Amino acid sequence: MSVASVVSVEALPQRESSQIKRCWGDVAREVREEGRVAITTHKRVEMVILSAGEYSDLMQKVAEVETRQQVALDQLNARFDERLAKLQAPGAAAKVDDLFAARGRAKTKPKAGTF
Repeated sequence: MSVASVVSVEALPQRESSQIKRCWGDVAREVREEGRVAITTHKRVEMVILSAGEYSDLMQKVAEVETRQQVALDQLNARFDERLAKLQAPGAAAKVDDLFAARGRAKTKPKAGTF
């Protein structure tokens, strides 16, 4: 299922819940053809029936998103751990104190073309 195939619940083929009881075969056929059907009660969508294929595709997309999120979170954690390790290194506290004590003034005058 691609982003282009995302359809609002209201735009899905709809069946009244009473039709489900009487015409399950027709509803099942429509689900196989359309992939999903909205079930309504008093013209209000109550649920959506998905084909097994649609459900599998949906779950695969969810798993892909979760994997990407976990990778991003792992990268952020690694960057945080690196920065924390630098702050906890011997002498780091003194360097931070010196930085604040300098109040924005450099120890030596800058020279053009150098860093």
